[in-house]
Amino acid sequence: MSKALLASVFALAAAASVVSLSGCSPEVPVTPSFARDVQPIFNARCIRCHDETLRDEVPPSKSRPPMICHLNRYQNEPIGCTSATPPCSIGASECVTGGSMAVRVGPSVSEGDRMPPLPAPALNDYESAVVNKWMNNLDANGAPLP
Repeated sequence: MSKALLASVFALAAAASVVSLSGCSPEVPVTPSFARDVQPIFNARCIRCHDETLRDEVPPSKSRPPMICHLNRYQNEPIGCTSATPPCSIGASECVTGGSMAVRVGPSVSEGDRMPPLPAPALNDYESAVVNKWMNNLDANGAPLP
């Protein structure tokens, strides 16, 4: 095989792999919702620590007060309570509006502060983009969309 033909074959193979890889991640939704887009990410990456079984058992980090976010649901329980009115089980919507989540899942979070913590892998680019877009797409009351 000539060098030119061989180079063409390799170039074509490389281009085909780039094209096929570019379609691997789905598009980030224009308006992500908790139930449709965010909760599946939380279920896969966060629920093992942030579910209803962890009420006050998780010790606070050395840099933040103890606020346990239960990411298996959108609303606080009982409905209408807030982190300022215990006993209140904090849902994902208040974790976002309280600023707790925004500083821990962004793309430029330091490894010591990020969620999920080491040794778990960080959210991938798609997951991070969906969660961050959801956190920044607020309703009239300043809460992310359910």
